[in-house]
Amino acid sequence: MLGQLAVLVDEANALATLLKAVPDEIIHGRPFDGVPSIREMLGGLADLDRGVRRTNLSRFLLDTEVELESGDVAQSLQEEAIDVSEILTTLRESREELIEIAREVAGTAWDRSRRLEGEEVTPIEYLNLVVQHDALVLRQVAERIHESLPAGLPGFTAR
Repeated sequence: MLGQLAVLVDEANALATLLKAVPDEIIHGRPFDGVPSIREMLGGLADLDRGVRRTNLSRFLLDTEVELESGDVAQSLQEEAIDVSEILTTLRESREELIEIAREVAGTAWDRSRRLEGEEVTPIEYLNLVVQHDALVLRQVAERIHESLPAGLPGFTAR
């Protein structure tokens, strides 16, 4: 499971290179009202890792039963001045910190459970939810990038 969590770090590294070929208006623009931009989707992942995910994972280390917070997937409200490369750096750093907490949980509290939205979950079940959410967001980012790339860009074709 820790290896699956680390995939996001690899994806952030790959996106840092790929996003250099994507126009700023695609990265920062919303395709429709209420649909987040690429920047907001990636910022949302960083916000979740720095906030509710870190808090929830740490709660497995506590001896007392504590309810986990629901992962509000509201998109990042970071200031527009923050560049997407800074968001990717924050995302990598926050995920590495989350992995360190997960290692500690794996060593001492892997068998514990906590309540999340009325259901009992173990740390591995919680982390599986995190990985599934990451995969969904990364797929949406990839689709948006694919739709924006012009024909003829090496390795890519337009629809």
